[in-house]
Amino acid sequence: MQASLDYGFKQCGLKEIVPFTVPANVWSIRVMEKIGLKRDLNYNFAYPKLAAYHKLSHHVLYKLSAEEYINHVQNNLLVNT
Repeated sequence: MQASLDYGFKQCGLKEIVPFTVPANVWSIRVMEKIGLKRDLNYNFAYPKLAAYHKLSHHVLYKLSAEEYINHVQNNLLVNT
């Protein structure tokens, strides 16, 4: 997953990476949080192709800006040296 962030920010020049998942997908949430993504409570949404009551309808959104990513990488390098 770290390689995906490196590619997105360094090779593609993205300003922000925005993944999402259903709240029940705790493994994906753990990975996103572990690599520095933060949940954005303002942008939870219901998947439009599913009924509102469907168990996979509700999604939570995470974000990481390029600036946050650089800070995260630098902080981890400082901790590991």
